Amino acid sequence: MCVLAVSLAMGLVLDDKSTDRGEGLCEIVRQAAVASQKNLRSGKGRGVYHRRAKGEPPGQFTFEIAFDGDKFNLKMLDLAHPRAQERPFDRRIVVSDGSATFLRSYADRVGLGSRTVYVYSSGMSGVNSAADMPMDPARASRGLYNPTLLENPSIRVVRRADGRVRGEYDVNKFLGAMFEASPESGYNVVLAGGFNKEGSRTGSRYTAEWKRDGDVWYVQSWTQEHWMRGENDERYELRYDEFVANPRLSPDLFTLQALELGADTVVADVRPGPTKVYNVGDPRKLAEKKLDTMAAQIESLPVRGKIKELEPGSRFGAWLWAINVIAVLAIAGIWYAFWRHRKRLARGGPF
Repeated sequence: MCVLAVSLAMGLVLDDKSTDRGEGLCEIVRQAAVASQKNLRSGKGRGVYHRRAKGEPPGQFTFEIAFDGDKFNLKMLDLAHPRAQERPFDRRIVVSDGSATFLRSYADRVGLGSRTVYVYSSGMSGVNSAADMPMDPARASRGLYNPTLLENPSIRVVRRADGRVRGEYDVNKFLGAMFEASPESGYNVVLAGGFNKEGSRTGSRYTAEWKRDGDVWYVQSWTQEHWMRGENDERYELRYDEFVANPRLSPDLFTLQALELGADTVVADVRPGPTKVYNVGDPRKLAEKKLDTMAAQIESLPVRGKIKELEPGSRFGAWLWAINVIAVLAIAGIWYAFWRHRKRLARGGPF
């Protein structure tokens, strides 16, 4: 249940028409979040993605994506280092049917495609590994906020003078979290974040710009930033230049065939557990197995063996920073302040 907070010093004003004003404001935000997640069933678009992380070369990509529920097909072209000898693979295709996330990389300028397809876990960890994105772009298009978090009894909600609804709550005695929802965005969340209460700034902040396609709201762009001990050392930004809500999409987009498999393709399953390597053989026979998921199709192949160098290491550091602050995000379901990605598994040299 929400608690209504009043702060004249912050220039906040209240809706005096309701005797249960805090819960009324919470309900507005909750309904908007539920509607955006429910109404945007599928999408298709293209745009630009940027990333900046301490100790890593900056990344700039164009992308095309199609998604339907939890399934997505993401194509990315690396604009930052397309001619670098140490990063010869400038294009990647990432496909997920919800069972796992699959990556294949290409070097278009020399007409080469990696013989190896890599298999990662489904969900956000798979997107981190395969696309170097901190958020699943399909889920992020539906919004940043998990509406169940409005049930937190410590949330203090106000309506600001500019019409925005702002909520704040304590994750614990060390961490605080907040969100803001804008009337211009249908009361969808446009700002969310969480930081430590004392000491140098450590935490995360998320912003979103919303756009409407008919009766459907979607996130046209989002940014994610992280601070560690006062330093803004990570920033990710994605923006759609074109987007269509709820288009009809071919189911072939979310299959192994979308990865352009060949008879010489090798599949390396680097999900948690021993790394397994498979030979695809004739891709047509693989498609004929009619199994329910992409993961099941791969797991039906005979195991070729293991590749020791595919074992994971540390990418941004040897340890993982994670805190509960991210509990306001729809895609993660929990707030977190900062994390260090694990080093990209060896993928035949692409990234």
